[in-house]
Amino acid sequence: MTSPFTDITIAGTALNLNGIEYAVTVAHGRSDILSRANPSNAEIILFGTLNAVAEITDNVSISAYGNSRFTGEVTDVRMEFLGDGTPRTVITCIGELAKLGNILIDVNFPHEMVDARVETILAATGLTYLNGATDQLELYAVTEDVPRTAMELLDDLAQWSGGVFFDTHEGQIVFESYGIRGETANPGIWALQTLTFDQSNRQWDSYQDELYAIELPASSVVFAPTWSKTAQALVNEIAITHADPPQIETYTDTGSVALYGTRAAELTTGLRKNSDSDARAAAILLAQAYPLWSLGQVSVLVHTLSAPTRDLVLELLNGATVRVDSMPTAGPYDQFTGILEGYIEVYTPGEHIITLSLSDPRTSYQTVPWNGIDAALTWANVNSTVQWYNVVNAGDLAA
Repeated sequence: MTSPFTDITIAGTALNLNGIEYAVTVAHGRSDILSRANPSNAEIILFGTLNAVAEITDNVSISAYGNSRFTGEVTDVRMEFLGDGTPRTVITCIGELAKLGNILIDVNFPHEMVDARVETILAATGLTYLNGATDQLELYAVTEDVPRTAMELLDDLAQWSGGVFFDTHEGQIVFESYGIRGETANPGIWALQTLTFDQSNRQWDSYQDELYAIELPASSVVFAPTWSKTAQALVNEIAITHADPPQIETYTDTGSVALYGTRAAELTTGLRKNSDSDARAAAILLAQAYPLWSLGQVSVLVHTLSAPTRDLVLELLNGATVRVDSMPTAGPYDQFTGILEGYIEVYTPGEHIITLSLSDPRTSYQTVPWNGIDAALTWANVNSTVQWYNVVNAGDLAA
C-alpha cells in the first residue's frame, strides 16, 4: 500500500515522505463522556532526517486520502538520536481549540439564552466557529471586573447547559449542545457550510447528508470487546444553584437511590429561571441515575476499508453516531450504537489505524426520534415494558 497522505504541510511547505520511515498520530476530541474539552493534537515523527523542518507556531495541516485530518500549529520540536545512531525528528502540534485558553473576554453579559452568549464569546475570539448551543435555557446577566479566557467561559456554559466544544479537522471551533450531537459540523448539511470550496478535495455527493449511524464492517474492526458499567458516572441527587441572587434546588431520583444509595452532585450555574434549573436537572438524572453499558474503544483498520466507507469514517467528529455489529452473542447487546467522543489515529507506511472512543447515546440525551420508527409497527407489537428512554435504536421498541 502507498502512503495514505495527500499532504503534510508545515509553514506552507509539503513534507516529502517518499523513502523515509515516519509515524504520525492525530488525536481528536476526548476519551469519554465525563472528560472536558481537549484540543486536537498531532505528533509527526520522521526517522533518518535532522533537517530543521519546523519552527514554533508554524501552521500545520495534515490530509489523508483527500480528507483533512488536522489543522493547527507547532508547539514543540525535538531532534534526537536513537541508540543505534538513527536520527529522529519529533514535531508536536496543537489544534485551534487551544487558542481559546489564551484569549481573554470581558465578562459583561446581559440576560440572554445560552446560544446568544456562546455566539458573543466565539465571535470575540476572531476564530472560525459553528454555534450549535441550545436556545432553550436562559442565563442571568453578569459583570465581572476581571476578564476570563474564552476556554473557561465556554467550559462553564457546557456544564451549565449540557454540551461540548471541540475543533474540527479544518480548524473550526464547534460548540454543540447534547441532544443534537453530530448535527452542527456535519459537512453534508449544506446550510451549515462556512468553509471555502478549495478546502474540500472530494466530490460533494461523497459526504454523508443525513444523520444515520455509520456502520463499521466487522472484518475491519480489531478489538476484543469489553463491556463495563461503573458507579463513577451515577448521579441520582443533584443540587443546582441558579438565579441572581442565588437559589438552590435539589432534585432526586428516588428509584435510583433505592437501588444504589445516594449519589449526590452539585452544579453551580448561571441559569436564570426555576424552569431552566428543572430542565437541566431532569436531563442529568435521566442520563446518569442508572448505570449504562459502555463498550469503550474500538479500533478500525482504515487501510482495509472500501473508499466510500473510509471517507465516512474519516468524516467522524465528536458527536457522530457509530454502530458496531457482530458483537459476541454472550454480551449484553449483539450490536452497539454509540456517540463518538473522540479518537486517536496512527499512520505508518502501509497502515492506518483509528481507535474510536464511544459513549452510550442516552448520556447525551439522544434516543431514536419518532420519525425513525418503522411506520408499519403497530401498538400491539410494541414492547409494553420498555421505557422510552431505553429506545435508542428503532428495534428496541418492538416486542
